[in-house]
Amino acid sequence: MSKSISIIIIYLFTASACHAKQEEIVFDPPTSLEEAISQSTIRVEALLEEYPGLSVSVGLGDSIVWSEGFGFANTQDKEAMTSGHHLRYFSLSKSITGMALTKLIDSGKLDIEQSVTQYLPELPAHYQPVKVKHLISHTAGIRHYNKGEWMKLSQNSCQTAAEALDVFINDPLESIPGEVNQYSSFGYVLLSRLIEEISGLSYYGFLQAELFTANGIEHIHMDKSADVVNEVSYYSRWRPKKQSGKVAPDVNNTCKFGGGGLVGTASDLVKLHLKMLDGGFASTANTAAYYQSFSNTKGESVGYAFGLGSNTAKSGAPYNAHTGSGMGANCVMMIYPESKVVVVVLGNLEGNLMNSHIGKITKPFLELSNGIPE
Repeated sequence: MSKSISIIIIYLFTASACHAKQEEIVFDPPTSLEEAISQSTIRVEALLEEYPGLSVSVGLGDSIVWSEGFGFANTQDKEAMTSGHHLRYFSLSKSITGMALTKLIDSGKLDIEQSVTQYLPELPAHYQPVKVKHLISHTAGIRHYNKGEWMKLSQNSCQTAAEALDVFINDPLESIPGEVNQYSSFGYVLLSRLIEEISGLSYYGFLQAELFTANGIEHIHMDKSADVVNEVSYYSRWRPKKQSGKVAPDVNNTCKFGGGGLVGTASDLVKLHLKMLDGGFASTANTAAYYQSFSNTKGESVGYAFGLGSNTAKSGAPYNAHTGSGMGANCVMMIYPESKVVVVVLGNLEGNLMNSHIGKITKPFLELSNGIPE
């Protein structure tokens, strides 16, 4: 077992123990949408004890059934969090990059079995064995952030993904492409560059043209865009009893692009995923592939699909999930494709406290849709 997996398991165990009181809350399966929202609200309010503010949105079937803000968007001015506030998505951005790639696959413009150098021939020679699918599945061997590098990069501003490559592109690969699952946000920056090259548009320009505009997605933007309105204040520390915290240093995530550079509302992210589930961006086969895990060279699942973690619940139901965290914010998303349940929770405090709560928040809606919770 890798060190990173061990740390995650230890964290989940510790978080479960710390929140044992919440886990003792047992509800009968809800029989109405109102009851499901009430049960989930209780769980969100328990999580709110650790956060300045939270924004929650839930999609069920083909529509958003609940969006609500809790706590504060800005504690200094006592501004209440609403469903209309914008928050950083961080790595939840990867799922949107995955949609963009699926759109290119569906149009016949992208073959993920090909080397990335077929589309970007200017890349260093050591990228020749790297297939596009290796970048998507985090098996390309590209390194992740070095110590202190995330914050250093967050002081820069980028207009195109090409500007963001120099920091890592000439570094040697750390494993043979296809063999090892090694998480890398830089891989998704390179995928953003790939989208630009194939489409002839900027990364965000492609998202607008192919995913957002026609589907009424008005509240997802690149970080620091002039179009970002109603953004929250972000906190690095929070003292629940005093209801006060330390404001996080300002950062610029534009150079992270499709790996972590988007901001938006919880409801627009849910709306986008409902459209994906409904086959609105690709054929039935390519839509299904979006949620399915890739395999390594040994044929073993790597537990990662198109910008989403991919797993199976104890019930046998497949589900997808992803977290995002960085300076001043934490977010998490869970999707049950077969039940068409999508849940997004965004918070304005750094850390990962909400990660162990997403299953409990999702559970009532999964039960309502006749799914069986994990």
